[in-house]
Amino acid sequence: MGTRKLSVGVERLGKRIERWQRAPRRRSQMPEELWTRAVALGRREGAYRVARGVRINLGGLKRRMAASVEAPKGFVELTGAEILGAAPPGTGTVVELSDGTGIRVTVRLPGPVDLTGLVTAFRQRGA
Repeated sequence: MGTRKLSVGVERLGKRIERWQRAPRRRSQMPEELWTRAVALGRREGAYRVARGVRINLGGLKRRMAASVEAPKGFVELTGAEILGAAPPGTGTVVELSDGTGIRVTVRLPGPVDLTGLVTAFRQRGA
């Protein structure tokens, strides 16, 4: 099992962190700019790989990654009550279900739906 070479981005960040570590200073935290870059690389290449590659604390990187999570643009999070409640007039209810085999069903109804019954029927099909 071979080891993968570090990406150019991780190597560059590692050099920047090394320069910061060598600079004379009184016990200061790593600059936010370096953490921001580490978080971006961690999302793309994995927290462990980046932390190990630039020699920073894995736990600290994971905490910063979790704290900076944003919902994707256009994403709307709904609570269970919103999903099970009545839809606004004229919008109806749309439910999409899929399983591990790739089977997908989309149901569009003019009003509220018994979501529990629909999911149960989908999971028990062909049983």
